[in-house]
Amino acid sequence: TMRAIGDIHGIAQTIGSLGGVYQNQGKWEEAIDCHQQSLETMRAIGDQHGIASTIGNLGNIYQAQGKWEKAIDCYQQSLKTMRAIGDIHGEANTWYNLGNTQAKLGNPTARTSYQNAKALYQQLKLTNNVQACNKAIATIGQSTRPDTLPRAPKIGDDITPRKKKKQFPLWQSALVLLLLSIGWMAMKPQVPVITPVEQNQRK
Repeated sequence: TMRAIGDIHGIAQTIGSLGGVYQNQGKWEEAIDCHQQSLETMRAIGDQHGIASTIGNLGNIYQAQGKWEKAIDCYQQSLKTMRAIGDIHGEANTWYNLGNTQAKLGNPTARTSYQNAKALYQQLKLTNNVQACNKAIATIGQSTRPDTLPRAPKIGDDITPRKKKKQFPLWQSALVLLLLSIGWMAMKPQVPVITPVEQNQRK
């Protein structure tokens, strides 16, 4: 029917859904063939979300097969598009899947992928997903020293948590406050004023 009415997008989605059925049945080759057909159609009509999702689905199949490098490549491609179109939920899921694959390889960058996924899940207020990320990060922490972890992989414009703003140590802040107070009192001894120091801490 979809072919009869020329619903190309519907055809692509249906073929992709069929690929999901084959995947659940463990019929990997049939699943890959369906997703690749769907991907070709999505590219032909310029559906960026469909492209990113389908490539991510291919990554899931390769992960299930234990083809880790192929899975990672698919997730990285998917991330670029998800980030470009602003699909936060899709990007979070892809970061999480990437972390799972990296963890299977014993790659410590899995921690960063989980952290990226967690940051996005927090934006979406998906508590269960955040907890899943925390659990995965804790599991990695049992076997990997944090000080040996490399920087986050560069996947387009990544969402690695921003660095904390540089802050003065407490004793330096107190010294500055004291000097300012003395200077102020010297100018206006009749009305001594001490302005509190406000510290903004980012978790």
